[in-house]
Amino acid sequence: MKKRFAILLAAVMLLSACGGPTSPGTSSSESSASSGQTSVSASTQVPGGNAVQFEPSATVEETVLVDESDVKITATGLKYTAYDVKLSLAIENNSDKNLSFYSGTLGYNCNSVNGYMVDDGYLNADIAAGKKSNETVSFSVDELTLLGISDIADIELGFNITDDQYNDYLLTGPRQLKTSIADSYNYEEDTYRQAIADNVPALGFALDYDSENEVYDQKGIHVISQTLVTNSSGEQALLVEIENTSSDTVYVSVGDITINGLGVQSGNWSTDWISAGKHRVVTINLSSVLDKSYQTAFGLENIGQITYFLEPKDSVLDTLVVPQTLTFAVPGRNTSFDASGEELYREDGIHIVSKGLVPDSFELSDDIHLLLLVENSASEQLSFDIDFNSVSVNGYMTNFICFSRTVAPGGSGVLDVELMGLSLEENGITEPESITEVELTVEAKNDSYKTIAKPVVTAKGN
Repeated sequence: MKKRFAILLAAVMLLSACGGPTSPGTSSSESSASSGQTSVSASTQVPGGNAVQFEPSATVEETVLVDESDVKITATGLKYTAYDVKLSLAIENNSDKNLSFYSGTLGYNCNSVNGYMVDDGYLNADIAAGKKSNETVSFSVDELTLLGISDIADIELGFNITDDQYNDYLLTGPRQLKTSIADSYNYEEDTYRQAIADNVPALGFALDYDSENEVYDQKGIHVISQTLVTNSSGEQALLVEIENTSSDTVYVSVGDITINGLGVQSGNWSTDWISAGKHRVVTINLSSVLDKSYQTAFGLENIGQITYFLEPKDSVLDTLVVPQTLTFAVPGRNTSFDASGEELYREDGIHIVSKGLVPDSFELSDDIHLLLLVENSASEQLSFDIDFNSVSVNGYMTNFICFSRTVAPGGSGVLDVELMGLSLEENGITEPESITEVELTVEAKNDSYKTIAKPVVTAKGN
C-alpha cells in the first residue's frame, strides 16, 4: 500500500529540469533552537537562492559489480538527463540456465545513492543461458533533489537473480559503484536535512511542521527527524528519516497509523531495507491511508497528531526490538476527530456510527463508499470487518471491498466500505443520492479470533 517516494515527490513538488526553482516559493518559518523543531506556513515570500540544485559532474569508469556463479554484471557508463540519472549495465549469463535479473523491486531493493536508500534503480531483465544483455537503470532527479543530492558520489545496487522456475539463483546484496568525486565527498553531511530547510520552502512546497528530535534509538536504529508536508492539492505526507548506525542490514516496518487518535490503517504500511550506515526516508502518504476527500467526514482537515508503530527486523526478518509506537505532534493544532453521525449500534463495548456515503475520489470510478466509525470501549483489542455476502444496497446484494481495522481498547477506527460501481449499476444505482439504505453485518473479533459481536446494521442514505 505504500506509494513510492519518488512518485510522492513528483506530486508535491514542481522541480525545474535542473532540480532547482525558477521563482521564489511562498513560505515563512519560525524555529526553536532548543526543541529542534520548525513550523512553516505559506504566507510570505522566502528567497529561493539557497535551494540545492542537481548539477552533476561525476563520471564513472567501467566497473565489475558482480562476477560469480557464472554471472557477470558490469557498470559501463553514467548519463544525465533533465529528469533522471541513467546507469548502463552489461549483463552476462554464462550459466546453463535461463535467468531473470531484478533490482529495485518491492520484494528486493537495497539500492542507495550517496548513503541514502532510494526507491529507484528498477531492473527486470530475462536473459537466456549463455547470452548477454545491455540494460539501463534510472534514478529520479526529483527524489535525489529532495534528498539534497547535487552530484553522484556512489551508487549501490543489489540484484535478485532467479531461474526460470522462480527459484533463487543469487542474491548479491548491495554492490558499490564509486564515481570520480567519491574520494572528496563528505558522507557525514545530512544533505536531506539541508534540503528540507532550503528546497521545500523555496519550491513552494508547504512544510507544516518539522522536528529534528530523535524519537527512537534502539539497536543502532535511529529516527532522527519527522516532517509533515502538504502539496498544492492539500494532500499530506509524513516523512520519517531513519538512520542505521549498526554494522548490519536491517528492515524497518511501520504501520498501525492513526490520525488525531483515529485508526486509519492497520498492520504493516511498509517494510524497507536499510543498509549498514545508510539513511532511509520512509513516506507515510496520509492521503493513501485515508483519502483527503474522506478526511473531512471525520473532521481531519487539520492534522495535529500522527502515531505509528516502528519495528526493526534483521536480515532474515526476525524482530530485533518489540514494536514501539511513535508520535508526531504539531503544537497548537487540534488532536481530536469528529465522532458524530448516525448511530447504528451500541452494545458489548462497541459503538458503530455511519459518517455517510461519498463517491470514490478517482474520477473514472463509479464506486461509492460508506464510511463507518467503530469505537472499542471493551477491555481487549478488537478487529472489525464486514461479513462476506452481508452487504445489500436498497435491498439488492452488492459486491464490496473493505479492509479490516484493528482498534485498541478505548480507541476508534475507520471502516471504509467500498460499494462496487458495476454491482450498483446492475441494480440501477449510479450515485450516492440513489441509495436509501445500506444493510451489512459488522464482525468484531478479539486477538484469539473469537467473535465478540456480529451486529446487522442499517445505514440510511444521504
